[in-house]
Amino acid sequence: NLFRSSNSIIFKAMLSNNPLPVHVCVSDTHRLLLEEHFKPTFDANSEGRAVLKVHNVPQLCADGIIFHEGWRDQVRHKVRVTLEACSSREIFVCSDVDVVFLKPWVDDALKSLHGVDLAWMGEPSFSPGFFIARGSEHLEAMLRDLLDHWGQWRGDGEAMIYGLKKHKIKHHRLPETFGNPGILGYPIPILSDELTFKVPENVAVFHANFCERGQKDLMINKVRQQAAEDARVGLGFFPPLCPDRPFDRQSMLSRDKMRDILTAVGDRPLPLIVEIGCWLGGSTRWFLETFGPPHRNGEPAAHSHLICIDPWTGVPRFDSEADLASRMVSLWEQWCTNCWNWRHAITPVKLTSRLGIKAIAGELLSQGRQPDMVYIDGDHTEGECYLDIMDCARHWPTALIIGDDYNLIESEDKGRQVERAVEKAAKELCRTVHVGSSGTWWLSES
Repeated sequence: NLFRSSNSIIFKAMLSNNPLPVHVCVSDTHRLLLEEHFKPTFDANSEGRAVLKVHNVPQLCADGIIFHEGWRDQVRHKVRVTLEACSSREIFVCSDVDVVFLKPWVDDALKSLHGVDLAWMGEPSFSPGFFIARGSEHLEAMLRDLLDHWGQWRGDGEAMIYGLKKHKIKHHRLPETFGNPGILGYPIPILSDELTFKVPENVAVFHANFCERGQKDLMINKVRQQAAEDARVGLGFFPPLCPDRPFDRQSMLSRDKMRDILTAVGDRPLPLIVEIGCWLGGSTRWFLETFGPPHRNGEPAAHSHLICIDPWTGVPRFDSEADLASRMVSLWEQWCTNCWNWRHAITPVKLTSRLGIKAIAGELLSQGRQPDMVYIDGDHTEGECYLDIMDCARHWPTALIIGDDYNLIESEDKGRQVERAVEKAAKELCRTVHVGSSGTWWLSES
């Protein structure tokens, strides 16, 4: 009865001695990735149950960078190869060449086809970087349609999304054993030549995307090193092991501040937030659990991702308060402990705001991304607070800029430094200042 089911082809493939064909297109700019990473890891982790089909394609996009000149013509070859694979009427895989295989993966791929015709590795939405499909007349008709109308889309991803919807191809995302920086929640996978993440232990196939071609070899080498050393504890720039400290729930984020932030945000989704000044992580955790990307009814709500900029070296104005001063002795370790269970969605950047904003802005610019909100609660001196606001507004003009302690009086002689900084920046930016009863402030277009 098993082989009479609508999915019997999957189970037959799992039991068959016929290897699963894996098609990959290779041009000159990516040939080194094939030889040094794809082939060796494919051979080591396919258990003889998959066979590699390499398709050499011309270098039509000179630099191999997505959406650059020639990109659309370049990736048309991938769709053509997919069509050829589909004509066999067998299950097949299509993969980009910047993929590595970290452990046995074939059964997981085959099982993912249960109930659908195509299963893809997301970013987290659809990506053509790696997918498994069963060849059928239905899928073949879709691919022929795309090739007949090529030129309407910027690349194969947009074309496939259109085709899957138009032709009503049943599809869904591959399981979490197929991963990449986008799924893992890292918009900045490499910073200062170091990975900002560690690959979860269950990931069997990893796609090195979300970085430029010149960084792919570095990313893959470090991912393979992680797999070889089995060093998969901790994510981002967190330490490899959770510090041996009890959770500390102390937070500067009061209920009044939460209310004012919610007022400022309204109903806008906040998939990506930059937080400047993080203390012990109370606001970090609240942002993660309160905000996130939009989702459809019936789908689970996703968390925001936070980029936290802080040197974690202390807060001068707390020196005179014994309870807070004692916490500054181990501020970084305590923040890591407090945020440990949320580390999959946090990228800590252990730098001052001047250096941190510059580094993050450069990485996000290369990806064409901006944060949806910036929360400024760092250095409260007038000069530094002003520069934080101006730097964020210059780099991320569409982001909602919010801050804390508008009414704070550091000392009688210095007065309200944050207020002066906010008003000065707002005047230069031609924006309106809003202030809640808690001292939370935000800027809007005048």
